[in-house]
Amino acid sequence: MRRLLRDYRLWLAVAVLGYTAAGFLLAPWLLRDQLLGYLREDRGLAAELGKVSLNPYLFQLRVQDFSVARPDGAPLVALRDGLVDFDPSWLLRGVWRVRTLRLTAPALDLERDKEGAWNLAALLPPPAAAPLAEEPGALPRVSIGDITLTEGRLGYLESDRSPAFAQELAPIELQAREIATLPDARGDYRLTLGIAGGDLSVGGSAGLAPLAVDAQVELRNVALLTVAEYLGPRLPLQLVAGTAGVTAGVAVAAGPSVRVRDLAAEVADLKLATGAGEPVLELPRIALSGGTLAWPEQRVDLAEITLTGAHLSTWMDPGQPFSLLQLAPPQHSPTSAPEAASAGPPPTAPASAAPASPWQVALKKLRFERAEIAFADRTLPEPATQQLQIEALDITDLSTAPDARFGVDGTLHLNAAGTITVKGQVAPSPLAAELDIALTDLPLAPATPYVQRMLHSAITAGALGGQLALRVDGDTQAALSGELAVAGLALDDLVRQQPWLRWRQLAIAGLDLQLLPKARLRIDEVRLAEPWLDVTVHEDGTSNVSRMRVAAPAAPATAVAEAAAPAGADTAPLPVIVEQFQIVDGALGFSDFSLPLPFAVQTHSLQGALRHFSNRQDARVDLQLEGGIDRYGEARIIARLQPAAPRAFTEFELHFDNVDFRSVTPYAAKFAGYAIESGTLRLDVEYRVENNRLRGDNRVLLKQLQLGEEVEAPGATRLPLHLAVALLKDAKGNIDLDLPVRGDLNDPKVSVGRLVWKAFANLIVKAATAPFAALGRLVGAGEGELEAIRYMPGAAELTPSQQEVADRLAQALAQRPGIAVAFGGCTAEDADAAALRAAKLGALLIRHGEVSKKGGADAVLRAAFIEAFSKGEWTALAADHPEAPAALAEAARERLLDAQPLDPSELAALADARRDAALGYLQAQTGVGAAQVIAGERSAGKLADGRVRCRLESRAR
Repeated sequence: MRRLLRDYRLWLAVAVLGYTAAGFLLAPWLLRDQLLGYLREDRGLAAELGKVSLNPYLFQLRVQDFSVARPDGAPLVALRDGLVDFDPSWLLRGVWRVRTLRLTAPALDLERDKEGAWNLAALLPPPAAAPLAEEPGALPRVSIGDITLTEGRLGYLESDRSPAFAQELAPIELQAREIATLPDARGDYRLTLGIAGGDLSVGGSAGLAPLAVDAQVELRNVALLTVAEYLGPRLPLQLVAGTAGVTAGVAVAAGPSVRVRDLAAEVADLKLATGAGEPVLELPRIALSGGTLAWPEQRVDLAEITLTGAHLSTWMDPGQPFSLLQLAPPQHSPTSAPEAASAGPPPTAPASAAPASPWQVALKKLRFERAEIAFADRTLPEPATQQLQIEALDITDLSTAPDARFGVDGTLHLNAAGTITVKGQVAPSPLAAELDIALTDLPLAPATPYVQRMLHSAITAGALGGQLALRVDGDTQAALSGELAVAGLALDDLVRQQPWLRWRQLAIAGLDLQLLPKARLRIDEVRLAEPWLDVTVHEDGTSNVSRMRVAAPAAPATAVAEAAAPAGADTAPLPVIVEQFQIVDGALGFSDFSLPLPFAVQTHSLQGALRHFSNRQDARVDLQLEGGIDRYGEARIIARLQPAAPRAFTEFELHFDNVDFRSVTPYAAKFAGYAIESGTLRLDVEYRVENNRLRGDNRVLLKQLQLGEEVEAPGATRLPLHLAVALLKDAKGNIDLDLPVRGDLNDPKVSVGRLVWKAFANLIVKAATAPFAALGRLVGAGEGELEAIRYMPGAAELTPSQQEVADRLAQALAQRPGIAVAFGGCTAEDADAAALRAAKLGALLIRHGEVSKKGGADAVLRAAFIEAFSKGEWTALAADHPEAPAALAEAARERLLDAQPLDPSELAALADARRDAALGYLQAQTGVGAAQVIAGERSAGKLADGRVRCRLESRAR
């Protein structure tokens, strides 16, 4: 036995058996017991461990069916099969070598609870007192020959979120060879895992001493809903759908440093919506290519990003900001003074801390293809949507560099029609731009909803075109220049359902809008070709334009107060200068149905220009305009005025020629109560207004004017137009008038129209109420000289002086063939009766004188008296005048005069004789037509200056 105990082979056998027993039996049992005891007893977890085996000769450890769960059953860690194959021979080189590490179906469930603690903390022992900080040592020398992980799963749950976020990565597969911390050692690896409906693949080589990782990363078909679910309320929009994929080469080196090369990414079928589910963005494809990243240099370079088929929906709701502005993060108000005081002073960074350098990002090209932006304006009574289609838009050389300038080159369409091309450069900071913009056939009809905010009118045709240049240079320059044109514009009146405005082209040349350094607008020329405007006045006096106007909504009190507030310097109007506004071949249709007779006139072939227009207070403009009226009429306007203050200075000339006067029939009917059958008008008007003082001259020539029937018109002045027209017509049938106008426009009751009408009415009234004065002025007769014929009492013959009156009247009538003179004769009863009795007495005395020629005059008177009365009455009369023979004779004569018989027919015969004498004399004069001398009614005359005055009557033929 002693010999046996001294035999080394026995001890070797014992050692082998002990080693074998310990390795195969004791060590697995101890490992299982200690591990389960720690997890169950020390940590209070539910732990299970299946078979544990150790081969002490092959140095292989295998663990099966291991799982750990929390007391509530929530899983933490699980492993179906694990194998570690250790190679002890490497220990001689000071290296821990694992030939094989294989994990089958490993599972890890990470969870952060509502207090922010991680569930894996339950696996760790309680924290001990904080050890003293130690200097980091060198990495342990470890080498693993082959790593295999299959059927792996990683569960992730954040319960502290609302709603909770959960995600699972599975399956996880890893193959790696020769992974070591040895100097310059490099191994290969490949990791794949399922993530969010897609998969991630990472493969390459890696070294740990020094750190050197080279990887090719490929992420495919990852559902972005998972990312959106994780970000949750941090996103302003809701992600509805979308998948993403990424490929890149990644190199990580000691330093540390990170390099990304050949970066490519693609997002497909991306859809974003508001929280209420309203679509905002649909993007079938966005692709990134040619990307690189360098860190710590903090630089990203991208070759191209292409967005294909994007559709962006924007809108404006009543009382709300633009939809995209609603996505901006809210602006937090600054902390109030008490809160700031209580919060204490803000923390200050250490003096030695250097500001972090910003990342530098450069993108060679950003390209939009077949994209569309839709804008729905819901503030309109009938919401309307406008669409901007991007055929292709390239933005090149984008960069975060301070002096970066990027190029813009694109072709766009508005509402699937027209074209907008943009080309140039833009610098973001400070803002600078040099852009050339071309507009071609942009339809104007989509602007109808905005026109209908002011007018019940629709744009049925029209297109905008032009060439513009935008130049911006920081705070020193901002200008838009070029040319614009609106072609084929057509607007319809929605009230009457018919056109009211048209033009062939409105061209704006030499547009120069300056916003900086000082705002102003200058236009070299505005050319309006073939405009047509229809203006209609309806029966109630309203016009088609006024009926189209949309009633403005009642303004809130605050808005009224703001409008009433005095304007400051910042509200000064934009200075505007238009060198020339030209009209070519224009037309105007005007109808007025508010008059007793419907009225319509067509103005055509309008040509003219407005020059030197400006909205400066002291600016004066020149206007010249001419055109045709109806078929044969012409019109011309020449003016110079001060638009901002027309009462301070205005000069204009208005010339109408050969205008058919029938066109003003309705106005003549309204104001004077007569229609006009025929005639033409020539009008020459010159007006000057200076400092509110008006001075005007109106020269009116009416050719062959013929009045028509009287028209019933409420409010008509009932001027005696027929007579006035006849008085004013010359021998050629023309009326030539001068109507000077003077007035003070400071008087609110004074207007140019009222002054002209008053002057015309005064002329008509004066002519009609004093027709012979008007006739007298034609032949130089004195005031009232031609209005009456004067006769000796009892006589009908024209004296030489009255023959002169008749001659002048004949001359005047010859010049006014439309005037007739009516005269029926007249008598002044007392004077003419006395004259007729005196004539009878004279005849009686002559007869008695022939009978008693020897008796003398007294004897004749005595004989006539005794014959008429009696001898006794003569004796009595003589007794009353014993000493006065002359008085006796006078008394006897008076008795005899009173006794002379006089029949009324004798006075009528005298009137007729006077009529015949006057009319006969006038008819005998050359130039007076028979129709101009009319026998009228007898009238009563007046005795004046010893003569009987018989008035003549004027009549219009």
